[in-house]
Amino acid sequence: MSNDRPNIVFLFSDQHRGDALGCVGNTAVRTPNLDGLAADGVTFKNCSTSSPLCMPARASLVTGQYVNEHGAWGNRSEADRFGQSPVRNIRDAGYCTAVFGKTHFRVPQVDSGHTRDRVDDLHDWGYEVTHEIGETPSATSCNYYTDFLAERKKLQVYENTMAMWKLGQGNKTLRPWEHLPCQLEEEEHVDAYIADKAIEWIQQYDDARPFYLQVALVGPHPPYDAPIRYRDMFRPQDMPLAIMEPPAEPMSPQVRRMFERRGVTNMTESQSRLMTSHYYAKIAFDDDVIGRVIQSLTDQGLMDNTWIIYSSDHGEMLGDHRMVQKVVF
Repeated sequence: MSNDRPNIVFLFSDQHRGDALGCVGNTAVRTPNLDGLAADGVTFKNCSTSSPLCMPARASLVTGQYVNEHGAWGNRSEADRFGQSPVRNIRDAGYCTAVFGKTHFRVPQVDSGHTRDRVDDLHDWGYEVTHEIGETPSATSCNYYTDFLAERKKLQVYENTMAMWKLGQGNKTLRPWEHLPCQLEEEEHVDAYIADKAIEWIQQYDDARPFYLQVALVGPHPPYDAPIRYRDMFRPQDMPLAIMEPPAEPMSPQVRRMFERRGVTNMTESQSRLMTSHYYAKIAFDDDVIGRVIQSLTDQGLMDNTWIIYSSDHGEMLGDHRMVQKVVF
């Protein structure tokens, strides 16, 4: 392998709040692996997402453009994959480019088939090696992870828990503090699966070119389904309380819409702390997953010539101003 140019590993999560890291002073969360990266590198504390929503933020990531330039205004519009792409630039500069996990560059379709049938889309963006995990699966929409679960006869378990998160039980929608822990084995969780596939690729890599590897986790995006042992690491009473005051008037139309749509107006302080404990458990799980990827680089003797970058597409309201999820800045 050529040693004149560094490898680049981009660890990319979904919906990780900027204040939910030990290295920025949060004493309740558990992120030793990310804190270790920060201790050996640089922490950018004043970054802002280009959009507090998945597809627009990810389109900005892969184009290097603001939302008004790339035009993917929401989760129902796509940026031009034949336009500007830093990933394609990296590939053309002589790197092997690879992505494992959730990309979310394309509008999810109910009958979109298997992600392997759409690899040309990612090739157009500049990714040479792809192992894409799609959105919530259905009978006509699947991916490598659902193949993995089907082989283990666990797919129905996963589909049932995802349906409960999205649709609730009976006439009752699950509130964020009611999300179930992972019903699969720890190594079967989607983020563990993504890390395992990336680690396998690192271990088997024998190309003379340096590599750009993007490990795109699904978490800590809801559902807050960390394995139960991670939930046991956090006591709700030790969690910080959300900002319980509702948005102040005059309220912007966007904030009002999200407050009415995703408001938790009746949330109690104990429910707020319980929700935060589940969210922090998911972050702790993903931090351990990331630690395994970092360890694989160490085991292969690559750490001295590898840049590691960690970021997320946007944050999570987590009950602040009595809202959950995102879409508001």
